[in-house]
Amino acid sequence: MKKTILSIFALLMLVGFLASCETPTCKHVDKDDDLACDLCGEAFDDGLEQPQEAEYEIKITSVNEPAFISTWKLNKGEQVNKQTEFMILDAQYQVGDDNAFKCMPLVTFIKVNKETGATLPAGVKEWNYEIQVLVKEGDEYVALAENNEYVEKIDAKECAIDFSEAAIGKEFQVVVKPEGLSEEQISSGNYQTNFEFVVIEGFNAYSALDLAYIENRPNPVDEDGNEETDAEREAWL
Repeated sequence: MKKTILSIFALLMLVGFLASCETPTCKHVDKDDDLACDLCGEAFDDGLEQPQEAEYEIKITSVNEPAFISTWKLNKGEQVNKQTEFMILDAQYQVGDDNAFKCMPLVTFIKVNKETGATLPAGVKEWNYEIQVLVKEGDEYVALAENNEYVEKIDAKECAIDFSEAAIGKEFQVVVKPEGLSEEQISSGNYQTNFEFVVIEGFNAYSALDLAYIENRPNPVDEDGNEETDAEREAWL
C-alpha cells in the first residue's frame, strides 16, 4: 500500500509539473534560449532578470618601436665596454628586397567597459596599420605615391613592406601608426614609429628557420634568369 501511495504521489507531482509548463509563462523553444523545460522542451520564465553581457570598446594606450629597432639603436650606440662597441657607429640599418620587411610596432591595447568605464588588458590578434613610405632625395625624405617603382606591396595587417629591385641602394623612412587613434593621440605624434634604413639585395630573416633558408636555399635565380617566386620560397620553408 505504501508503494502505491508513493507512486500515485510521484505521478501527481509529474502531472503538476507538466501542467505548469503549459501555463502562459512558457513560450516556444528558442535555440538561443539557455533556459528551457527539460521535460516538455519549451522555454519558461523563472522570473529572474538575466544579466546583460557588457559591451567593450578597444582603445590604444601606447605605441613603441619594434624591439629589433630598439636593440639596433642600443647596440650601435657608444658602450662603456669598448670591446663590445660597433666599429662604425653611424652604420645604416639594412633591409633586403627578396622578401617582405616586417615593421609592426609594439602596441598596448585595453578594453573599456562602455557603461562603467572600467578597463582591462586586451589581447588583440589582428589590427590595421597606416604605413607611409618615404624615399630620401637629397637631404629630405619625400613621400612615395601609391603606385611607385620602389614598393611592390604593403600589407596593412601584417605591417610588412615588400621592396622591389629598383629600391636597392636607396634610403627610406617608414612611418607606422595603428588605426583607431583619437585626434589628440594623432596630433601628439607619440603614437607612431619612424625608422630609416637602406635597401640592399638580400633576404630579411626573423627566425632560426629563416636563417636556415638563407644558408640552404636554392639559387634565387635559375639558369634562365627566372627569379624564385614567393610560392616556391614558402614551399621550401
